[in-house]
Amino acid sequence: MQRLLYGAALLLAVFMPLRASAEARIESVLVRRMSDQVNVRVTLQNPTRVRQPGPVVVDLFIRADESQGWEKIKTWNNIQFIQPGYRVARDFFGDNSALLRQMVDGGRFQVKTSVRAPGMAESAEVTSWSDTQTGR
Repeated sequence: MQRLLYGAALLLAVFMPLRASAEARIESVLVRRMSDQVNVRVTLQNPTRVRQPGPVVVDLFIRADESQGWEKIKTWNNIQFIQPGYRVARDFFGDNSALLRQMVDGGRFQVKTSVRAPGMAESAEVTSWSDTQTGR
C-alpha cells in the first residue's frame, strides 16, 4: 500500500508540474510633445518564461497635481496575450482627449497607468510626472 502511495505521488510530481506564473509588467510610461502634438506611450513586458493570457487591461489616468483626483482617459482591453520575453506598446494621442490637451497646455501634470491580467494577484501601477514646458 505504501509503495502504491509513493508511486502515485511520483506520478503526480512528474505529470502535473506546477505552472510558473506569468506577469504583465509596466516597463515605461512616456509623454512626448512635438510642437502641438502630444503622445502618451505605455509599454508592457512579460519578463517571465510563461505566456501571459489575456485579456490584459491597461488603464491610463491623468491629473494636474496631488490635490486632484485621477481622471481615466483611456482603457485598452484588446491585448489578448503577451508572449514570454515580449513587449507590447499602446499609444494615446492628445487629439483624442480634451482633458489631456488641457493638461498639456497647462504645463506640469501627472500620468498614472495600471495593468490587470488573469492570474495577477493585484494590478501593477506606474506614476510619472511630465512638464511639457521644460520637456522633463
